[in-house]
Amino acid sequence: MAQIGTKLRSATSNNGQHQRLMHWCPGCDEVHGITIKSSLGPKWQFNGDYERPTFNPSVLLQSNHDGEKRLPAGQMRTECHYFIRDGRIEFCGDSPHKLAGQTVDLPDWPYAPSTYGGIDE
Repeated sequence: MAQIGTKLRSATSNNGQHQRLMHWCPGCDEVHGITIKSSLGPKWQFNGDYERPTFNPSVLLQSNHDGEKRLPAGQMRTECHYFIRDGRIEFCGDSPHKLAGQTVDLPDWPYAPSTYGGIDE
């Protein structure tokens, strides 16, 4: 993972064919990634601004688990749903966390180099 500004980190896999920009989500209190380059599937548009990023379309994270329990086949639960526009996170109302329906500044990356998941920066 590579540092690119104070807000985002870049993660590349598959010999550079797949690139994600990682950011801290203050609603979930964890890292989320947005695919901006992929030969394997969907990707998001990125405005190229690492301090005031905009991504389109919205980001929707879903899971087939509810806590420890697996949901019936075909059912999904929304974990987080948001837009990032001009360096602000706009959380959609269907996000099941404390910031649903709110807009907040995209926070700075919270980890010091070499402290997140054993990955050197």
